[in-house]
Amino acid sequence: MSGKARNLWEALEQDLGPNFLGSYPVLSDAFVIFGQANAAYEGGAHEGTSLLCRSAVEAAMYLFVTHRPRRKGGWTIDPPRYLDGNVRRVTFDELERAVAEAGILSERQMKDLRRIKDHGDLIAHVAERHVRVMVDVFPKGPPERMRMWVGPTEAYADLVDTAAILESVAKAIVRESSSRNRSRRPLG
Repeated sequence: MSGKARNLWEALEQDLGPNFLGSYPVLSDAFVIFGQANAAYEGGAHEGTSLLCRSAVEAAMYLFVTHRPRRKGGWTIDPPRYLDGNVRRVTFDELERAVAEAGILSERQMKDLRRIKDHGDLIAHVAERHVRVMVDVFPKGPPERMRMWVGPTEAYADLVDTAAILESVAKAIVRESSSRNRSRRPLG
């Protein structure tokens, strides 16, 4: 990997400093996916970049809300469960609310998070969107702007903002690990 995306990855590692290693045991999946998003961008796969950015921020949010620091070190994995004890699926919107409640992202980052989700969804659900446009929009006249892709500018913005979100989540994880006393679970 070379170029803008590589510089962004290196800047994230440098900005995090020791927080990178301190948060890696929890956020490793999110960091790996973010690395793949950077490689996709460098390869010109802009839609893939945005889809992977969405996946990276969703992974980071899920890992943040499901891991609690132990008093003697390490982490306890505590995923949300149904009443019968089985682990339940958590939606992006629910994770977004939990992260907002935890206050680890700025207002701007919360807006960026929503845009990254929307770009990822655009690609993840492109066939559904295409059919919907053909059935619902074209019969009413030509659409002013039919958005069916993510370009290089949007994909790079997704990378930049994903890096900033990952940095904030990583720092929050290290802070909580240091205090070892996160009392509230953001998800039930």
